[in-house]
Amino acid sequence: LLSAVPISAHFLWLRESNDTSPYAVVTFGERAGIPESGAMLDLVAKKTHVFLQSSNDPAFELPIAVENVSGGNAELASSPLPVEPPFSLELAATFGVFTEGPQPPRLLKYWANADRVNVVDEWELVQTWGRADGLKILLMVADQKAPEQCKPGVEAAASTVCIHALVSYDGQALANASITTFSSEGSRVGSAVSDKNGMALLKYPVVPGSSEAFTDVYAAVNHHELVSGQYDGKKYDFVDHWATSNARLPRGPEALFLV
Repeated sequence: LLSAVPISAHFLWLRESNDTSPYAVVTFGERAGIPESGAMLDLVAKKTHVFLQSSNDPAFELPIAVENVSGGNAELASSPLPVEPPFSLELAATFGVFTEGPQPPRLLKYWANADRVNVVDEWELVQTWGRADGLKILLMVADQKAPEQCKPGVEAAASTVCIHALVSYDGQALANASITTFSSEGSRVGSAVSDKNGMALLKYPVVPGSSEAFTDVYAAVNHHELVSGQYDGKKYDFVDHWATSNARLPRGPEALFLV
């Protein structure tokens, strides 16, 4: 079943719903945070684990189930979240060994996170929570050392928000990682490459004048780990890690670098 679908073109996306009683949402596809065909979601649900952490206490797993959306599309949804921000949502999934054409067999692993804060100062706190293993992207509002084009009042930065991304693998900074950015509508925005410290500055266009209090932004990264092994009785030559991150940024003058 895995070999029948081009999984390598898809990511798992994690976010918080916009409902009055919010819950965790997982989508599977090429478009960030957008429900797509539900054909694979039963299998995805069996292999995906979503965790919630709201302090330094151990994270606990949220049960998820397939929820149909219009047009044959579907998403995975949890029960309502029992806490309010700040908190961290994290996802881990091992899909199994995948072979496509002449390429050597690879083990597919997916990771995702969605951190929620009330104020900018809480970003640093939330970063100390959650897992350190696997591939991870942390999204944070940029500080006052951001380049001139990202600072308030600069004409070239109109309707742009700039945030930092930190890419790590097993808790260590990952250099030269190619990061793709996505808008709240799920479409690709741009790209960036992490420096020797795993850091990159990402720029997102934000439509001014919206009545929404927040805007969701996404980032995705892929990492090939050159290690062989065996999973569920099948051998693989390397591990393909796919990771995404979601950040909810405030609109309006109270947002750093949103002009």
